[in-house]
Formats: sequence, structure tokens, C-alpha cells
Amino acid sequence: MNKVKMFLLILMIAAFAITGCGKNDDAVKKIRIAYFPNATHAQALIMKNLQLLEAKLPSDVEAEYVPFNAGSSEVEAFLSGHVDVGYIGPIPAINANIKSEGDIVIIAGAAHAGATLVVSSNSEVNVFKDFENKRIAIPQFGNTQHVALLNLLSENGLVDALKGGNVEIVPVKNAEVEAMLLKGELDAAFIPEPWGSDLLQKGIARRFFYESVLFGAVDDTTAVVITSKEYLGDHLDIVKLFLAAHIEATNYLKDNPDDAKAIITEEIENATGKSLAPGALDQLFTYLEFDYVPLRESIMNYARIFTDEGFVDEVVEEDELFLELLNE
Repeated sequence: MNKVKMFLLILMIAAFAITGCGKNDDAVKKIRIAYFPNATHAQALIMKNLQLLEAKLPSDVEAEYVPFNAGSSEVEAFLSGHVDVGYIGPIPAINANIKSEGDIVIIAGAAHAGATLVVSSNSEVNVFKDFENKRIAIPQFGNTQHVALLNLLSENGLVDALKGGNVEIVPVKNAEVEAMLLKGELDAAFIPEPWGSDLLQKGIARRFFYESVLFGAVDDTTAVVITSKEYLGDHLDIVKLFLAAHIEATNYLKDNPDDAKAIITEEIENATGKSLAPGALDQLFTYLEFDYVPLRESIMNYARIFTDEGFVDEVVEEDELFLELLNE
């Protein structure tokens, strides 16, 4: 074998060794946690800031926090194996379960009543009919607010422009909604908190009230925790430690609201570069609820809406969607 061939062979062996070791290291020594820089994912922000999970993990396991803007992109990250555990809205959680053929499951609750439909403070929108020929922002197509908005429009005789109607729904990053409202490029937004409360506090928008027993109510789920059965099969002990940290973060939010608000504000600004209005979280904390127990009825209502709006053919089975681990 000449020197050139020998050199190439050595390079191939080295590359294979590095790739193989890297994959194993990621799988064994790291838990990758997906989250959004939103108040509805406050447990992740608290856990990250106070290093609650790191305090529980073995010394050879690291916690890595992976931010997303909305659920659809997080689902793709799960399906491609780039994250292990995640905070996410109920609709993407349901979608992930279906796309993974039951491998991705809900293992805990996180937040309730954390999404707000707002209209520009200069808008003349007062009833649902007024949304005709208007532009409404949502975080991402296929996320919880998108599907919920489609359902609200349907209940009020309105149709999305993409389906031949005259209400234009546009995906916009949560932190960019403010600028687009000020420019007159949007008329309204259906967004997770604290972005709605921030706009209200700044006087840029006002809350749009709507009749619904589901959306915006105290028992309306806005965030859950998911993982995959495959990951659980190899790392059940790590997931249990994560759930212990999740419960600790939930209790911290309830017991230390002022400190929690400061941490949430800091983490959101660090992740998005966007400063929240002073007091934006004060009113929000009067109705946003944090709970590690998932509200199954609310989530299954979303599953039915997901089917009714034509995203899937059948409602997912409840027993296939949830995996009970909290008691352990």
C-alpha cells in the first residue's frame, strides 16, 4: 500500500472514530431540553437559570437547553433526534405523537391559560365579524395558537384566506409582533404569554374577548412536557431526575413569584434581545397557572379540534398520548 492510500485510510478510521464517539457521548452524557423563551415555559427558564436539573444529574451528564420559537420546529427536532425532552404546546405534542407513531408522549403538564388574542390599539375590531380582511399573527403554522384560531374563526363563520376566505393568518416570531403592529402590518395576534401582556402593558394592543369554554380559560392547557419512549428506554433514570427538577421549578414559581418574574424577564431578554415592559408579568401571574399534572380533558379537546380542522384524519387515542411517570 502506497503512502497516499495509507494516509487516506488513517483519515477514514479517525473520522469514523470521532463520529461514533460523538454520537454516543451525546446520547449518554447529555439531556437536551427543548423550550421556548415564553412565560408558558417558565419551568424551563427557572430550571436553566437556577441549574435545578444540574444539581440532580450525575456528574457525567450535562443539561443542554435548546430554544425554539414555536412547536412545529420543535417537533421536527424531536423526529430527527436532536432533542430528548421538551416543553411544547398541546397541538404540537399531539402532532408529534401521531408523526412518531406513538413514540413521543406527554409525561407532564406545565402551564394553563397562557395565550392571548390581542388587536391593535388603533383597530376597530370589536366582534369576530370585524376580522374580515384583517391580518392576524400566530407564532407558526400548525402550532397551538394557529389551530385554536382556525377553530375560533370557524365557530364565527369566518375562513382563513388559504382556504378561500378573507382572514389572513401569518406566522410571525413572538418578539417581532410589536414592531409589525406599530407599522400597521398586522391587525391582531394570537400569541403565548408574556408577549400578549407585554403589548397590553405598552398600550400597543388591547385584549380581544371571545366566548369560548376552551381558549383562554383557567383549564385551557398551553404547555406540556414530552419525550420519546425510545429515549425513556435508555435513560429512564435521567428523565425521572428531569421530572423532579420540573416539579421543583413549578413549586418555585408558586412560592417565589417575584423572584420568578425577575428570572423569566432576564431569560427572555437574553434569548430574544427583547425587553419586556415593567409590570408585564404582574397581571399575567394572576391568571397564568403552572402545574406539572397534565389536564387530559383540555388536551383531548385540542386533539378533537386538530382533527376537525383537517390536520389529521382521526382523533389520537388518549392512552397512546399520555405516559404516567409523575407518581414514580
